[in-house]
Amino acid sequence: RSTLFPYTTLFRSAKISKVDIGIQKLKEAVISGKWDLKDGYISEKQLIEFLGLSKVSVRRCIAELQSDNYLRSIPYKGYLLGPAAIQKKYDEMRQRGLKKRIIFVEDMDKITNFHHKIILDAAKIEAERFGYDFYTYDLDRGNLFTEVTKDPSVLTAVALMKSDLEYIEPLLQCCSPAVMVEYLKEGVSLDSVVQDDRGGINQAVEYLWNHNHKRIGLAVWGKNYFQPVRRYAAFSAALLRKDIIDPKLVGTSLRFDAEGGRECVRKLFQTNDKPTAIIISHLEMAAGVFEELEKMGLTPGKNVSVVAWGTEVVKQQYLTRTKWENMPLDLIQWSRAEMGKMVVRMIEARIIDPGIPPMRVEIPTEIMIKGSVVRI
Repeated sequence: RSTLFPYTTLFRSAKISKVDIGIQKLKEAVISGKWDLKDGYISEKQLIEFLGLSKVSVRRCIAELQSDNYLRSIPYKGYLLGPAAIQKKYDEMRQRGLKKRIIFVEDMDKITNFHHKIILDAAKIEAERFGYDFYTYDLDRGNLFTEVTKDPSVLTAVALMKSDLEYIEPLLQCCSPAVMVEYLKEGVSLDSVVQDDRGGINQAVEYLWNHNHKRIGLAVWGKNYFQPVRRYAAFSAALLRKDIIDPKLVGTSLRFDAEGGRECVRKLFQTNDKPTAIIISHLEMAAGVFEELEKMGLTPGKNVSVVAWGTEVVKQQYLTRTKWENMPLDLIQWSRAEMGKMVVRMIEARIIDPGIPPMRVEIPTEIMIKGSVVRI
């Protein structure tokens, strides 16, 4: 017998580690209902006592169960059960003829928003295709929890178009299938569907670079908020790939309006080596960007090329009754209808297989070329 590959010897000497045993024990406890936490959280201390393992080993067990979606972490509070923990409940409901509904939770002042309506309409059509009843509400945290849990014979899924963390916790507590729509909370293990911020920025940088713009600036909202943070990070990474490390190519402002755009431009043009092109992260700032460029004797779309993130509808909203109302503007945009469809598909996938790790779907972007970028 060859001794080059002593597989048999390896298998015989292999042992199941204490961590593996702990993972299995914890999964069995979760599935059996031992950890039925409606009002509290599972603490690390509880798990150390239950498993009889060291803190390091217990944390490895927790990490494994989180990756398999049996546990979810709530920072500073502890752990809650994840969707995989209630697979048995889903199976029983399917056998009884699963009743399903989707609640879109949306701010009332945004329900009439053009782009949100596209998302809602597409989601409603997709929901009908998968056999869901579809509702749209503007609920506070308490009423959301009540609405989701009031009828145990119906599996209520939630599409959450709010960015407040206080809405996320009750959904995690009741293990309701839920998707964050447009908003993304890093560190929160909730499914989410967003626009591809990174892809859009990469496309814009490449587009400008291919027109010989080697000094590209970014005008971006400076708040620690999911969209500007992701776009800022993507922009910096895109420049690094071009061997450019220059923080002066980013102009930020805490103002989310025209004045914020003016402030961004002042920062971008305070050096001798000025940008020849600007990416505007949000159209809310565009009018101020253009006004400040003109004050400097520069014509947007000619002396300084411009790409803005948004749609033609949003452009009209913020540039109507300004001198740039009819300016051809290259735009980074994405399909809201595709987002609405994907929300429903993600919920259906979560119900069919609650063990899927937390999903993040990023809707592809494209640049609508109108003529505001010139070759230099």
